[in-house]
Amino acid sequence: MKALAPEYTLYGQLTERSDVYSFGIIVLEIMSGRKVLEEVKMTNSMMVLIADWAWEMVKSDRSDEVFNEIGSK
Repeated sequence: MKALAPEYTLYGQLTERSDVYSFGIIVLEIMSGRKVLEEVKMTNSMMVLIADWAWEMVKSDRSDEVFNEIGSK
């Protein structure tokens, strides 16, 4: 599990905000059974961040699938 907040990656600064982000990413990893960065099979080897994937699921009104992934693997 390697959850790095964008602020840390860009500026090398750890803050309470980056801690909360990293914790959320770890929770997403555990609950979905996915990695932080995964290759999407339907594209030409495009890599997708777990946060972007989860946000797209929520926007598509499919948030329940974020937590149902682990049961389908």
